[in-house]
Amino acid sequence: LLLALTAAGGWWLARRALSPVAEMADQARQMGADQLGKRLVVANPDDELGALAKTFNELLDRLQSAFDRTTQFMADASHEVRTPIGVIRSGAAVALTPPVTLDECVETLEIIADQTGRMSRLVDDMFFLARADAGARDVDARESVDLEDLVASCLRTAAPLAAERGVDLAGNDARVSSAVCLGDRARLEQMLMNLIVNGINHVRQGDAV
Repeated sequence: LLLALTAAGGWWLARRALSPVAEMADQARQMGADQLGKRLVVANPDDELGALAKTFNELLDRLQSAFDRTTQFMADASHEVRTPIGVIRSGAAVALTPPVTLDECVETLEIIADQTGRMSRLVDDMFFLARADAGARDVDARESVDLEDLVASCLRTAAPLAAERGVDLAGNDARVSSAVCLGDRARLEQMLMNLIVNGINHVRQGDAV
């Protein structure tokens, strides 16, 4: 009888002591990729099980941060690829819509060639975006960039997209004439093209950007 009581008491104490572990396991099983915001309930933060729960929550914080960076990276990459594809598609549509002159066709082909080169650079930029979203922003700002030439190039590139959407695209040359800055020309062009394309996409037909 004494052995039976001892075994029953030990079993009851073990279940009571391990019940928080079972509860944490149940909570962990309910967490998925779409529920990374959930955290384990820390009932007794001062004991060993509370320390285990806090450590697990800290791990979830790091996982959520990594997941958020990956999601943001995919959004950035999709946005960057969509811009040159839209320019190429619009340029080809304009060139194939009569009447069109030989000079206009040549200019369109130059824009398409430039955008295909940009898409090739975007493949390399995937690594840059990944590092940037991870906090390593090592942009080289030693290049001298002619802003007048940069703006003119971006306006020329975005012209077919603006024409397809019926939007007037114009630049104020007086504000950038003879202006030079230190920076990475490819990144500055990337930024300016994003601004121009966003403007074209979010105004009504007949408006001006």
